Amino acid sequence: MLARVKNDLGVISLNKILLDQIVHQAMEPYRGHVWLANFKGASSDALIKVGGYEAIAEKTYRMNGDRLYMRLFVMVSFGKSISGICRSIIDSIVRDVTESLGVEIDDIEIIVTAVVSKKTARRHITFSYKSISAAGASAK
Repeated sequence: MLARVKNDLGVISLNKILLDQIVHQAMEPYRGHVWLANFKGASSDALIKVGGYEAIAEKTYRMNGDRLYMRLFVMVSFGKSISGICRSIIDSIVRDVTESLGVEIDDIEIIVTAVVSKKTARRHITFSYKSISAAGASAK
């Protein structure tokens, strides 16, 4: 268990299972286009074709004081907007965690480790909640 959060509904145990559900719900609109991965990217093209890549997924959840930090590694299918998808996933996670659980966000990092087409092309592209929110604030 990461933390116990008290809100208007009572006490919620914030744990890996609950956060995994929030992450999977945020990624659901992109099923077939975005997959959880590990920090090295896909282990083989064959693993992607049989759909076994999420078994090797690496996710980090921790509390920094009373704020939540997350790091997710993903692979994105070729031809999709990497920045658009990552921003949408981050926005969904932030909304669910802050509104539903009443927990503030320290940071959410999504690291794109590969672009998948017929072959897997390794990448290392990082999107961060802090940088997205800072860019949004400076644009206003």
